[in-house]
Amino acid sequence: MKLSFALLPALLVGTSNAFSVNSAFHTRSSTRLNLFGGGGDKPAAAGGGGGGAGMLQQMAAFKKAQEVLAEKAKLEKELSGDEFSATGADGKVTTVMKYVPAPGAMGEPTLGVESFAFDDDWFQGASVDDVKAGVKEAYEEGKKEIAKAVQEKFAPFTEKMAKMQTEMAQQMQEAQAAATGDK
Repeated sequence: MKLSFALLPALLVGTSNAFSVNSAFHTRSSTRLNLFGGGGDKPAAAGGGGGGAGMLQQMAAFKKAQEVLAEKAKLEKELSGDEFSATGADGKVTTVMKYVPAPGAMGEPTLGVESFAFDDDWFQGASVDDVKAGVKEAYEEGKKEIAKAVQEKFAPFTEKMAKMQTEMAQQMQEAQAAATGDK
């Protein structure tokens, strides 16, 4: 019995130490410090937190990306409401097509053919190859019409995106220069 009473306090002390905070195991890792932009006194551009600015910059970039996607979706919706007409076989074949927006943010838009119409007299005397060639020509002309409309509709958006990319490249260069001490 004497041994069990002597062992009980040792177990209690060992147990209490197991749940106590031991400073030897507490480290202030850079991940912990920099997770939300903390990183000491270095500015955010130099890899420091800049007082929490890192997270704010990420949030601002995310918000900007959402705005860009919303603007793209708006332009695509406007285009999808339009019908585009084109002809082939010297006007004997007419197609009506629509722009179909991409199903996702990064997907490719498609073209929808609404109809083909043929000149009745021409169609009665045309061979299968003539009809096929006329349909293909009308379809290709329709694609050109839609591409032209997309280019016109997206021109301001494309310019805006190019400007944003230039600004981002400048900001990255400035951040690299600040991090390395170059000016």
